[in-house]
Amino acid sequence: MINQSPKTTCYLCGSIDSRTLFLGRDRLHRVDDALFQIYRCDRCSLVFLSPQPTEEELKKYYPEDYGPYHTESSVLKYGTLSRVLKKIFLLFSQKKRETSPDTSSASFLDFGCGGGAHLERMRAFHPHWEFCGFDTSEHACVSARGKGFTIATGDIETALGMFKGHFDVIHMGHVVEHLPNPRATLVFLRTLLKPGGELRMSTPNVNSLAAKLFRTYWFALDTPRHLFLFSPRTISRLLSEVGFVTTTIECTRDMGVEIRSINYLFERSDMRIPFVLWHIARMLLSPIGILLATFKKSSVMSITAHA
Repeated sequence: MINQSPKTTCYLCGSIDSRTLFLGRDRLHRVDDALFQIYRCDRCSLVFLSPQPTEEELKKYYPEDYGPYHTESSVLKYGTLSRVLKKIFLLFSQKKRETSPDTSSASFLDFGCGGGAHLERMRAFHPHWEFCGFDTSEHACVSARGKGFTIATGDIETALGMFKGHFDVIHMGHVVEHLPNPRATLVFLRTLLKPGGELRMSTPNVNSLAAKLFRTYWFALDTPRHLFLFSPRTISRLLSEVGFVTTTIECTRDMGVEIRSINYLFERSDMRIPFVLWHIARMLLSPIGILLATFKKSSVMSITAHA
């Protein structure tokens, strides 16, 4: 079944000059075999899914085992050895943090906090900060609250409206690409920041080499959960339109998306990657990751902007 689009107006610039790149489907959870059309705007180069599934239709593509809702990755396979290695790594990370305690104070919102994994990492480095989270998934919120965080859910203006001008930092880790109306959400989040407050974002880089090579098999395509895919230029334009000043855009060196994209090509019944093999592959490919990041051609961008 193909979800055909009667309208392909670009969300970012309003142009109707868009072309179909290819069809995408849910390769991560394989909820169904529905196909979705992926477009690129010829004027501004925004990549987007059209038509967007309705809010109700999207719910089934976020099952309870969706990775960000949990601490443990849903795309990695853990055995006895891998669990031991992970515990050793976490132990050394904890000792490193203990040698350099942070005594600063700030208010921090993780918008799209999932199960609270990023909040936990931030709390370990900044024990005196005030931490809050927001997510639309009640299932994920239960997990995050269990870690001791204040978590809001539901309608964002109702849940977060009392925090106007409150936060020093707002984090959006792989969130903006999921939003049906990212412009409106960013406008609202800007009101929650103190003057000069910082917005930290990460999102897939559709201008990456992997996106061009793997196309519909690119892991970060993540149809139909990712409704928009940005490049450094289009994310800067969106942020500027809503009143943010973009400070830095850097591409990460990690080759995780590229490895998972290769994995997608094999269409195995169990798409999880063994934990040890995963880390060996990342280590071997790290020089390529450094090169791609230097030229902003790796698959993930990190953006810093100020209100």
